[in-house]
Amino acid sequence: EKSLFSSPVEVEKVAGALSAAALGLVTREMVGDRKQGFFDLQGKPIEYDNVLCVDGTQEIERVDKEAVIPRNGANASSETNKVIKGVPFAEGALVGKGPFLYPIPVVAFFLTIVYCLATNQFVTPVALV
Repeated sequence: EKSLFSSPVEVEKVAGALSAAALGLVTREMVGDRKQGFFDLQGKPIEYDNVLCVDGTQEIERVDKEAVIPRNGANASSETNKVIKGVPFAEGALVGKGPFLYPIPVVAFFLTIVYCLATNQFVTPVALV
């Protein structure tokens, strides 16, 4: 529940911190030791491995500022930094169009019921004995 009420993080900052970690730029000195002192439901202490852990919004933003990711340098490959010219066809075509799409499943459901009633799909013959 603590994560539900935590402050939001911008995607660019999370991406920057993850990229820095993937490149090995996040060090123990930068993040410190992993937080301990948590307990399970029986009251027994939980011991976590002391791995590099960025914990919380402020830590993510701080690591994003401190980690210097090389741009167009020796570690940057030309394959991953390739710039795509122009915008791909229909990129973002449905962004913001959600409210217009919500009635489609409802209309399809009711049209199915009307079709089944019109073609006597729900009529079962009664066997006269």
